Amino acid sequence: GLLDEAKDDAIVSVHVLQAMGMQVYMLTGDNHRTANVIASKIGIEAENVIADVLPDEKADCIKQLKQSHGDEYGVAMIGDGINDSVALACADLGVAIGAGADVAIEAAGMVLMNSKLTDVIVAFDLSRHVFKRIQLNFLWALGYNSLGIPIAAGALYPLTHVALPPFVAAAAMACSSISVVLSSLLLNRYRPPKLEKHYTSEGLKKIRLTHHNPPTPHSQNPVSSSSNKTQVIIEVKCKALPYGKCICEPGTCECTETKCCSMEVA
Repeated sequence: GLLDEAKDDAIVSVHVLQAMGMQVYMLTGDNHRTANVIASKIGIEAENVIADVLPDEKADCIKQLKQSHGDEYGVAMIGDGINDSVALACADLGVAIGAGADVAIEAAGMVLMNSKLTDVIVAFDLSRHVFKRIQLNFLWALGYNSLGIPIAAGALYPLTHVALPPFVAAAAMACSSISVVLSSLLLNRYRPPKLEKHYTSEGLKKIRLTHHNPPTPHSQNPVSSSSNKTQVIIEVKCKALPYGKCICEPGTCECTETKCCSMEVA
C-alpha cells in the first residue's frame, strides 16, 4: 500500500523541540499502525501517538492534554487543515501553516508564513528571548523605582540636608523609561538558531543547532561555545522500516528486534 513519507523538516522540528525540553505528540486520524510507523521515523515515542481521532475529537484530546499537564505547562497545536481548526482554537497556542486552510489560519494565534515547519523552532526560541527580556525589564524597573522613589521623597534629607529638586526627580523618572525602551530594542540583535543537517547513506543522522544568543535553560549541554554562540549536536533517532527492521549501520544505535531506539515498532 501507499505510505506517507516523513519530511526532513518534520524530523528536524521534532528532535529540536524535544531538545528544547518540550513533549511532542502526534494527533492524527490515521490508523494506529500507520501513525506509529510515521512517528518512529520522525522521533515521536509510541506513547505520545494519538491515532484514529475524528475531526470533532481533536479538540477533546487537546483539552485532555491541558488537564493532564495542569497549569504548569501550556499546550500548543500545529495544524493546517479544516479538521484542525477547532483544536487550534482550544489549544493555549494554535500554530497554523501559511499554506493551510483559511479557517485554520483564522483559528490559530500564530501563522508560519513560509510554510516551513522548522519556523516553529524560531518562533518558540524568539518567544523565550522576548519573555526573558520582559522579566529583565520588570526587575530593572522595580529595582530602579524602589531605590529612586524614597530618595525623591526625601529619605536621605536627614543625612545630607539636601532636597532633590523636582526637575532632577522628573529626569530620573524619564531615565527609567528610556532604559527599559533601550533594553527592549536590544531584541533587534536577535538571530534565529541555525540548523545544519548531516546525512549518511541511511538518511538524516545528526542536527547541529547553533544558538547565536545565550542558550535557554532547557537546552542540552553545548558541545562548543563562545561569547556569542553555542552549538548543540542532536542525534537523530534511527528510522525503522514498517516491518520492524532497523536500517542503521551496526553499532550506531541501541536497537533490538522489537524496539528501535527505545520506541516500539509496529
